[in-house]
Amino acid sequence: MLIDLRQLAGGEEFDADVCVVGAGAAGISIARELGATGHSVLLAESGGMQYELPTQALYSGAETGTLLSPKTQYLGTSRLRYLGGTTGHWNGWCRRLDPDDFSLRPWVDEVGWPISRDDLEPFYERAAPIVQISAFDYDEETAGVGPKLLPGDEVFETSYFHLSPPTRFGTVYQDELERSDSIRVLLYANVRVIDLDEQASHVSGLEVVRLDGVSFPIRARHFVLATGAIENARLLLANTDVQPNGIGNDWDQVGRYFMDHPFLEMGYMALPYWRHLLPRNYAKAYVKSRGNSIHGILRVRAAVQSRERLLNALIIFRPLPNATRRPLATAVAKFTAGQHALRGEALAKPGSTYYGRVMVHGEQTPNPESRVHLADEVDGLGMRKTRLDWRLRDRDARSLVETAKLFARRLGLHGHGRMRFTAKEHDLWPRADWSWHHIGTTRMHDDPRRGVVNADCRLHGIDNLFVAGSSVFTTAGASNPTFTIVALALRLSDHLKKLLA
Repeated sequence: MLIDLRQLAGGEEFDADVCVVGAGAAGISIARELGATGHSVLLAESGGMQYELPTQALYSGAETGTLLSPKTQYLGTSRLRYLGGTTGHWNGWCRRLDPDDFSLRPWVDEVGWPISRDDLEPFYERAAPIVQISAFDYDEETAGVGPKLLPGDEVFETSYFHLSPPTRFGTVYQDELERSDSIRVLLYANVRVIDLDEQASHVSGLEVVRLDGVSFPIRARHFVLATGAIENARLLLANTDVQPNGIGNDWDQVGRYFMDHPFLEMGYMALPYWRHLLPRNYAKAYVKSRGNSIHGILRVRAAVQSRERLLNALIIFRPLPNATRRPLATAVAKFTAGQHALRGEALAKPGSTYYGRVMVHGEQTPNPESRVHLADEVDGLGMRKTRLDWRLRDRDARSLVETAKLFARRLGLHGHGRMRFTAKEHDLWPRADWSWHHIGTTRMHDDPRRGVVNADCRLHGIDNLFVAGSSVFTTAGASNPTFTIVALALRLSDHLKKLLA
């Protein structure tokens, strides 16, 4: 059932077994799971059925840091505030986090999840149909639609993204939510107050308000915040009646470790004889047997990351525009001709060489000084706005550069072609872009002095308040987060079912 709070007089009370705040990928996944088992669910969504500027403006705030400035508008543009959330501009790239993303890595600070990739595998399987992709039930080394670029290489492995249509959760699941007798979706419901008991151990209710300030109380047995990494932290920090530093923030952990995925061009490459390889295996390609498109990438193997002290990163290829292709072709012509002559091979036929851009999409180290604060200015609901300070480190830049250099060396060693390196570590960040992946701020850790939620995504010290979404990620990995967000939401749903039983 969909309920537009603008049509109500105000003051009406709502109660349910579970209240989920935020109707994006995580929130809708949890609501569907619990609703299917007959539990009553309130799904509180700040917006309506489509983009509306007055609601979207609630995201605005101050932003500074390595890639941000007062003019970037990262806060206001990188998230959408209506039914379906940011799946409204999601590109659909789905890939599991790598097993080593969950592990302790001595060369990287503040890593190590309290769960493993194996713990998530059954939930990845259940998440696949929800985001409308096939399962990752194959060996990534042998999968695909053609030969690999560096087959059998000891440094790089080929892996794949599955490409969702993409799934617009608000559109795809609207009818189901509207027909449901167990789920009530409250539209234009902005959470302003989280009521804690005097012991700060139990949430007794929420207050949601419309943009005109009219409020509605909510009662539930359990509550889940699923509003994204920035808004989850903001809600916790803004509620200071019982805990002066914010809910769950006795150890000053809420809002810390904000991460995104830096994405940038590292250089150009020329691959004689390989014109058809990249479009078939390292670009979008439909695989009939799987029923969806895939996109191949290269990744430095875990053992090599350890040896070289690198962060996780993915190499993605993009075709090179004609204007850039011509001078690159001239630059590599002498080398490729001499190389093939030495090996007794015929020269590449005209038009058979692939020219492309080498892009790197990487993780950043978890940095406690990269964080969400509260600004002094308030929004239209009277809540303090966000002040985001997103900080990258020098070692983040070094890792991206060294990953690209490794690829350039392996490309030449295998005799496949050449890469012209254009990125430099000292001026990397002015060339970089963000990926709009909000990660961290309520990270998962067994120790409340080092994290905000436990392995079940429950806030330390509070028995009925949970957090969903990529804000609970301990590390970012190099994969886009949505697929893992849904998998973790399903895992949390199973935990809530046990509590409700």
